[in-house]
Amino acid sequence: MKFGTRVAFKSVVAAEAAALIAWTALQQGDLVSTVGFNDSNLKHARSTSSAGGLLRHFAMLSELSLEAYEGNQPKVSLREACATLKKKIRAGDLIVVFSDFCSLTDEDMQALEFLGRRRFLTTCWILDRIERQALPEGRYPITDRLQFATLNLITRRNTNKMQAVIDRRNLKIEQALAQLRASVIELEPGDDVVRKVFKAFYGISRWKSRMTRHQQPRGHHARSLAW
Repeated sequence: MKFGTRVAFKSVVAAEAAALIAWTALQQGDLVSTVGFNDSNLKHARSTSSAGGLLRHFAMLSELSLEAYEGNQPKVSLREACATLKKKIRAGDLIVVFSDFCSLTDEDMQALEFLGRRRFLTTCWILDRIERQALPEGRYPITDRLQFATLNLITRRNTNKMQAVIDRRNLKIEQALAQLRASVIELEPGDDVVRKVFKAFYGISRWKSRMTRHQQPRGHHARSLAW
């Protein structure tokens, strides 16, 4: 998520969308709980219904974003975050998952499917522009901070191969998210986050009908799972 080629990192876009949803839930009298994690650490902020409590949630996520992965320990998985969240949720809760889903495993999918049972699950899939469309022809240095290499796209053939890889990857993620039968919000750095989030929650007839049929009393828990 600490990646971006224009405007902002994907993690920043996730934080903006999460903040928008969380403040909206708070204004409606709901409780907000947050589970955040990076490659090396996982933290949970207990439920809150106050502005001060929500700011502490954001501070926790900010701290996680600043932590660096040392590369000598197993990475925290989405499945582990879901396991933590599972202990805090109840039937009818709203769960929003923010991720690029680039390393989605079968175990992650099983954990997400469990969270979606008898609850409202929304996935916020965040991609950078070059994760949809291959770079122009050229040579590009790349690194994961541990290894360094050069991406060779000096010919149209290589560019087409890269586009095919991107398309296969995105199709796999799309199919996986479709299996969850959850609402999906797709965001890119540079998008109008407010407009897209509003459209997702209020412009999708299926979502509106589900929320209408299952009205919750004041104090109903709204949960955010942030990555």
